[in-house]
Amino acid sequence: MLKILNLFRKTVKLDETEGGKLGSGGYGFVCKGIYEKKVEAVKKILKEHGDSEKITKARREMEEHKGLDHENVLRLLYVDDTTNKDFTYLVLELCAGTLTDFCGGKYKGPMLPPDELVLYQIANGLNYIHSRDLVHRDVKPDNILISISTPITMKLSDFGFIKKVGSQETFSQSGLKGTLNWMAPEMLEILNSATDETEELPRGTIESDTFSAGCVFFYFVSRGLHPFGSLVLVPSNIVQNNPMQFNSYKQTNGSIPFSNWKQQQIKLQTQHDANIVELNFNGNGTQLAAGCISGDVYVWNYPGCELLFQTKQHLELIKDIEWNPIRHDWLATFTFLVSRVCLYSSSSKSVTKIYNTSIDYMRYINCVKWISENQIALAPAACGGIEIWDVHEMQSNMSAKIVRKYEDRISHLHWIENTKYLASCASSIKIWSTDCEEPIYSSNSWQRSGIYYFTWCPNLKPREDIEAERKSPNNFIFACAMLSGEILIWNPLGKQQENRILSRTHEKWANAFWLAFSPDGRLLSSSSDYANDIMILWSTETWTPMFTIRAPYGFFHPPSWWSGDTNEYKITCHRDNHLRDEAYMDDN
Repeated sequence: MLKILNLFRKTVKLDETEGGKLGSGGYGFVCKGIYEKKVEAVKKILKEHGDSEKITKARREMEEHKGLDHENVLRLLYVDDTTNKDFTYLVLELCAGTLTDFCGGKYKGPMLPPDELVLYQIANGLNYIHSRDLVHRDVKPDNILISISTPITMKLSDFGFIKKVGSQETFSQSGLKGTLNWMAPEMLEILNSATDETEELPRGTIESDTFSAGCVFFYFVSRGLHPFGSLVLVPSNIVQNNPMQFNSYKQTNGSIPFSNWKQQQIKLQTQHDANIVELNFNGNGTQLAAGCISGDVYVWNYPGCELLFQTKQHLELIKDIEWNPIRHDWLATFTFLVSRVCLYSSSSKSVTKIYNTSIDYMRYINCVKWISENQIALAPAACGGIEIWDVHEMQSNMSAKIVRKYEDRISHLHWIENTKYLASCASSIKIWSTDCEEPIYSSNSWQRSGIYYFTWCPNLKPREDIEAERKSPNNFIFACAMLSGEILIWNPLGKQQENRILSRTHEKWANAFWLAFSPDGRLLSSSSDYANDIMILWSTETWTPMFTIRAPYGFFHPPSWWSGDTNEYKITCHRDNHLRDEAYMDDN
């Protein structure tokens, strides 16, 4: 026995201190341990004594688990059943937490993959178990673990109730196994109708696992809600087929997030093959403007997609299109290499009569941003700075004149309407007041690498007076695409722990070059460069990925968002050398 004990201690080094404990229960406890030079989890299980049937069954279950080898199933690495007469030791993969931890806000591990990938991995692991002619019988959030190593994967665990199934995918039952609130209705009905303990129970099926997995799916997507209501009501609601929380959630949110989103390709009228480089909705979603490599500008109405006008005021590709946030018929276009900004009004009933003027420079232009109905901010590239211009409509044309300058080097601009502040970005973010010469906030304190692009999160909550708005952290949430490939969420008025890095969550990701918030601030899109085809939609409530959009040729510019009054979203994005509007709609 001493030799066996020494062999176990050489194989597995336990950390049974308070800091090494990972959990405990009626079975015993779990602690950290070193196995084959890696930190793993060691489960110490109390043995059954005097019941040979239970001992045989426990050993059979351990053997079944040890035979499972799949990326979405927790691996059993080592079993010791001889060292201690009272305990069995299982060495398992060390994980970062459970689905319960994540949905309960207690999870501190690496960022999870997008929601649909999490659900796929759970289903994939369960499908593998079923393909081995096994049934799990205790699928629940506590038993879905999150890997600690990258790429992050979901892993089914706890095989204490695992059982072989027959050729008809059924199994005999000597008693009901599992957790009451996650059991299938046919299992609960057996429990409710059982009167005689000696009575033979009907055979179970693997479909009971499928029902439990469906409940887990909703629990994860809703971030902690059971589809059948509060815990005390769950069993009776399952038997009565009353998914009260599911119905309530659907009514409140319009649909399960993204379950009804549709991709739609529409035909937009052009006079020749248009190589689109910019595609943007106006503020109320009634017009869609496109800028081309050739310098042409198109404007269509929406959803009719009738061409309102087409003009060519530039000699090279359009770098950006900016719609006026208040005058929904005014827009500005500019190019990078040729120093010209053009202003248009699309309200003329005559398609051929276009109001436009140009602001000519002897230097390049980095960005343009409307900051009010009659003011536009420009950032010249060569000499730096921000220039504010007044714009007025005078009968048949527009006039513009410079009214203010700020000295700084700028690559991107954003206007914060609630506070009347202007945000600029180069190597760091700076926030400016039109009343001051110097920035009032700067992000230099956390700067880890350069910023490629940034965007501001709109706040549509009821507005207070401007001084109160300027003190509200909800008005100062920025997302930054870092040159390192990470996404940084920065808030100059938030607590330090609220500033966070959204690391890459999928091994296929390239740099997150383009970022855009939805108009209501509920969602953030991050799209990678032309070498990749992925756009991730993030929830700004939890800062977790919710949905993935794929395009065959990648995304070349920030997408344009529009949301209506009926919980409907549209995103437009385009591909190089194609004219395409991809509309993703959340329908009620």
